[in-house]
Amino acid sequence: MKKSGLTTISLHNVSLKRGGREILSGVNLEINQGEHWIFIGPNGCGKTSLLRICAAQGFPTNGYAELLGMTLGEVHVDEIRPHIGVVAPHHDIQWPMTALDVVLTGITDTLEVTMRWEPSPQDIALAMEALTSVWSSHLAQTSWHALSHGERTRILFARAFIKQRGLYLFDEPSTGLDLAARERLLGRIEDLTSAQPECTTITVTHHLEEIPATATHCAVFSGKNLISGSILSVLNSQNISEAFEYDLKVFHHQGRWSARRPSSLL
Repeated sequence: MKKSGLTTISLHNVSLKRGGREILSGVNLEINQGEHWIFIGPNGCGKTSLLRICAAQGFPTNGYAELLGMTLGEVHVDEIRPHIGVVAPHHDIQWPMTALDVVLTGITDTLEVTMRWEPSPQDIALAMEALTSVWSSHLAQTSWHALSHGERTRILFARAFIKQRGLYLFDEPSTGLDLAARERLLGRIEDLTSAQPECTTITVTHHLEEIPATATHCAVFSGKNLISGSILSVLNSQNISEAFEYDLKVFHHQGRWSARRPSSLL
């Protein structure tokens, strides 16, 4: 069932159980077009599990999810996924592929190179442009398995950016990056939101320092509770301390965020 409107993601009483363990419980969340969300919380709180549902890569045990006007489970996921760009560390590649091959799968929206599909010169030009946008054109012919973690992350950004999409999902995109690489990729996310003002983004992170300056909304995973709203109202010392079960002081300066234990201020 497809419907029109400005809502990009609508989650209704979403729960998820895995191996008898309740990962998510009764999540209700609405994310609108042009909003840029942060999912933050401790390890094991369900951030990535919820992001996978938003990516049409997983299904809730109970409740339902509407993604880009389509109800998950009522339409084939192949109708939804081409509209979503995903950057996630669990990108599973089994076959020998170059970095360029991986970026080209962003056109076919597959994990591997599609059989009997040959990229056109225009496709290859788009892929090289996407690689250039993340400072990786020199890696085009490098085997995926020879790339470092940080290099793979950049390649997956290029894959997501090879065509315009309504929704972009970033699962801990700064993991394994050095400081300069992190700042460059955060800048790339910020550039994306300026170039495509109608797109929606969700970034999963453990660290406030990795939040793009363009973030507008936040969902804090605190135990079984999900505290969500505008980032300025939700991302505060009390909510973060309760979520991580540790006394933390949250700072916000010139659009960027950080957190420290209070004693570090002495």
